[in-house]
Amino acid sequence: MEREELADRINDWLARNRETLEIVDVCARQSSDREFHCVSLIFFYRRK
Repeated sequence: MEREELADRINDWLARNRETLEIVDVCARQSSDREFHCVSLIFFYRRK
């Protein structure tokens, strides 16, 4: 997945599941080495 698409894909997923899921927390984690920078977005949710 390209970084440029990430926000659109998350927003699409949230919109598609708005009626059935409730986001209860979000964590962002970053890691890197000499060549790469990685970001993980972790969504905690429960069914409504």
